[in-house]
Amino acid sequence: MMTTMARSPKAIILTETAAPGKIVAVNAAWNALCGYPPDEALGKTPSILQGPATSLRKAKQYARDVLAPSRPVYGDNEGFAARNHSASTTKLVNYTKSGEAFVHCLRTTRVMDEDTGAEYFLTESHEETDPTVSRAMLCGLSQERADKLCTPVKWRQMESSLLLAGSVLLCIASTLAASVLLQPLALPMSVAAGSLEGLA
Repeated sequence: MMTTMARSPKAIILTETAAPGKIVAVNAAWNALCGYPPDEALGKTPSILQGPATSLRKAKQYARDVLAPSRPVYGDNEGFAARNHSASTTKLVNYTKSGEAFVHCLRTTRVMDEDTGAEYFLTESHEETDPTVSRAMLCGLSQERADKLCTPVKWRQMESSLLLAGSVLLCIASTLAASVLLQPLALPMSVAAGSLEGLA
């Protein structure tokens, strides 16, 4: 059971079903994704991954979905007997141990250890692979604290706006300069024409 979980390429954590839902097992793929070694994760709750841009509203709603009663239907899931067919899923902005924000795709199932009969929540996770979704969640939400990952995108947008404004100003300046240069030439020609008419 634990051996199957440990060998899985998916990032997996196992948490208690009773509040506060402490982490009882993690695998190497989860360590690599989130940066926490087992001795710093075990006994804590998944909230250690939350940070300034984490939506607490979505996190709480996800917890309610996970805790909702499930039908007692069992099937194999990473070496455990899965209690429900429809797992709870969500995407949250979470943080690695080093403080780097990332879009965390989560899928949680209530499972039973067939050896002991104990029940747990098994959560598989991975980082969002769609750059558009990641950019929208990391930069586009109304969460004031901008993450360092958003800064280059915002600066590129500002640069584009400044370049466009500069081009417009240069065009206007060129038109005005041409207009000023042509006017003095037109005046002497008019005067000269009037002088000739007077001589006729």
